[in-house]
Amino acid sequence: MKYAMIALLFGLTLAPSTAQAQSGQTGTEQVVPIQILYLARGGCQPSVIRRKAAEFLLFVVNLSGQPGVQVALHSTDGAAQASQQFSTTQRNWVTDLNLGPGTYTLDGVNSGHHCQIVLE
Repeated sequence: MKYAMIALLFGLTLAPSTAQAQSGQTGTEQVVPIQILYLARGGCQPSVIRRKAAEFLLFVVNLSGQPGVQVALHSTDGAAQASQQFSTTQRNWVTDLNLGPGTYTLDGVNSGHHCQIVLE
């Protein structure tokens, strides 16, 4: 319920997880945690995220004031996991992630933002 309230505050619609949709499950409620990351003028807040390696929604809010910020999530071997370019009207991005244990980086391709995501 608390994640639904966060979604409501930010105008998001929480869809069923990819795994749930692929398995054909219906009528069951799955709670997927949300990790909020802010792109601020001084960098990413928080700059390091540590969490259990399990499915979660990464919710990125661009508060930097910079138009056209592009972010990319990479694993330590450089493989791209997800990316997004913010427009002047779109300041929020949410993506469903289910990554294995390891260290990942979310970098602002054209903004200098950097966040480390450690999944244990």
